[in-house]
Amino acid sequence: MLILLLFNLIRPPLLPITEVDLMRVESLTTINQKEVALGLVLQRATRSVCPLLADKASTECNEANKNFFAEEKMRGYYSDGRYIVFGYKSNSLAETESFIQQHQGKIIKRSATNGNYLLAYFPDLAIEDNYQILTEAQKLSFIRYAEPARKMQICLIPNDTFFLSSQWDKWIMYSDLIWDLTLGSSAITVAICDQGIDYRHPDLSANFNPYFLGYDFVDLDPDPYPDSTSEMHGTHVAGIIGAMIDNRIGIAGWAQVQLLSVRVLDEKGVGSDYDVAEGIRWSTDQGARIINLSLGGYEYSSVLAEAVEYAWDNGVLLLAATGNDGISEIYYPAKFSQCVAVGALDQDNHIANFSNYGYEQELVCPGVYILS
Repeated sequence: MLILLLFNLIRPPLLPITEVDLMRVESLTTINQKEVALGLVLQRATRSVCPLLADKASTECNEANKNFFAEEKMRGYYSDGRYIVFGYKSNSLAETESFIQQHQGKIIKRSATNGNYLLAYFPDLAIEDNYQILTEAQKLSFIRYAEPARKMQICLIPNDTFFLSSQWDKWIMYSDLIWDLTLGSSAITVAICDQGIDYRHPDLSANFNPYFLGYDFVDLDPDPYPDSTSEMHGTHVAGIIGAMIDNRIGIAGWAQVQLLSVRVLDEKGVGSDYDVAEGIRWSTDQGARIINLSLGGYEYSSVLAEAVEYAWDNGVLLLAATGNDGISEIYYPAKFSQCVAVGALDQDNHIANFSNYGYEQELVCPGVYILS
């Protein structure tokens, strides 16, 4: 409650924008940003926007998934259509596995969180043939949904020398007054679903339980440490949230909470909705009170929707980034009603020019020149 109140103190009015400005699209720096933004201007006519549910099968959903394959084939995404998430009914794992094997599929991951879903890979089939597999799967009574694995990615934090210049964010949000009341509590666990965290860092290690650091859902092992030195996004986020206060090292984090590292993205900052969903469910089961999701993607995902609802039903506060492409479209999972969709604020109390925005956005907080 304190966090939400603090955010609301500095929230500027949302801009009354209803469509993407083409000049703004042109101002974006990367091809991917321009592609996404321009696609939204054109209403992303070929994007899948609904789940393929067994009990709500429709022509519209079939067409959406068919168009998804056509789009993904052009993009060459990690989720190129050959990775499919199957949600099955209780006690129907064997039937689902049999169906996958009959179609020359390989089961890549089974849920480690007792979720009724799995991830399968179909290496030898054309993408168009995989669409036929989805069409066939939705007719089966034991399948709840079947859909292509969706791409998730980090919200990029620039590493320019002058980007990381000061902790102005702490002043604008009255951290000194808040710290007079409380520094936080190690009884509160904050899970950070990201690239993993450098839990050995001298400004972070004291806020980790050395016997319970987290989990790596990318490599499926109990060590959530980043695989390479390029994976700094999760560590950066962790520093903002929970770096040690008053220890003469580095910066002062917002709260002295217990951190939990949940690795769901690889060294490139890319992953699947399946792993993010697993991370959310697992964090919930481990007693996390808050889950931070500085990541996302533009495609609806049933497996992610279920995970978010599971966390919400168990009293978890989910904070998710709106996205950093500077367009009027909100990332999933931030777009889900169970998440608090958080955009970025600049030093002039304006929405940052790179921050995504839209009617689902609920909060903004400092997101420019943030030292960690």
